[in-house]
Amino acid sequence: MKKTTILLILTLLVLTGCTITVATPPVEAVTEALAGETSSSLSAAAATSTPEMALEVTAPEETTEPSRQIFEPFTAHVLVNQVNLRTNPGYLFPSLLQLNEGDEITVLAKAPGNEWLYVELPDGSTGWIFTFLVETDYDLTSVPVQKPVDVQIISGQVHTEAGVPINGVQFAVIQTSASGELRNDAVTDETGIFTAFMPLDVSGEWTVSYAAISCTSIVHDSSCNTLPQYAGTVKPASQNVTLPDPGTLEFIWK
Repeated sequence: MKKTTILLILTLLVLTGCTITVATPPVEAVTEALAGETSSSLSAAAATSTPEMALEVTAPEETTEPSRQIFEPFTAHVLVNQVNLRTNPGYLFPSLLQLNEGDEITVLAKAPGNEWLYVELPDGSTGWIFTFLVETDYDLTSVPVQKPVDVQIISGQVHTEAGVPINGVQFAVIQTSASGELRNDAVTDETGIFTAFMPLDVSGEWTVSYAAISCTSIVHDSSCNTLPQYAGTVKPASQNVTLPDPGTLEFIWK
């Protein structure tokens, strides 16, 4: 197309009030091209441009990162009598003392898995208490996670064959010997993962077995009836692990 024809078309567009939209390349590319003037296509456009064709480059808007909410420890109360305050999160750890219904505690953190809360008593002593034995209106999902020290961990995950995590599945972690039976328990969280915290002084072979499932699990409806799409059970029903290197277990709900 001849130069005179292009100028005529542009003049008509201006007179009729039409506008031309020019796709804007990245800011870095435009700046580099204009500074070097090495592109022949840009040079040709500059020779025939009019004020109406001026290329407008808009810098991206700055975004402000939302401020993080600071956690403030809050007061809660013990739900029933004779609740153990333990040295670490798990039934195999020693009890420091027993609390009774209505006793006041301050929640400081929670263990991975959301089953145990790290709390402080009015006298300043601290320990771990089972989450479901605490009464509070506070959203416990906002409580920061604190990984306990001086523990071993037996963990695993439960999911469907399609990969959907199953929450609320309780496992019993048991070791039987001539001196008796040791048992710990853990329940899967919303990601389908259970975490059993074990003392450092235990070792040997342990059996991890499916024990129960909560009515709050996604496999149930509001009346605690199993939904048709989740009809099934945990497979395998149990697996063996050896401490101190248990690995990570996998169970399928089918």
